[in-house]
Amino acid sequence: TIVTTGSDDVIEQIIKQLNKLIDVVKVLDLNDGKHIERELMLVKVKASGNYKDEMKRMCDI
Repeated sequence: TIVTTGSDDVIEQIIKQLNKLIDVVKVLDLNDGKHIERELMLVKVKASGNYKDEMKRMCDI
């Protein structure tokens, strides 16, 4: 997933460049329809014992 901003020309150029990539199967511009945006953060924490349990508890949503 790529999120970007720009003029219509810039977005069109990005789509063209993405379509040239071998591993890209399909490119969709989600601006035209309903969509959900989320943010994700990956964090690596070294913890053991009680700290590990506390970290798991804090991360549960």
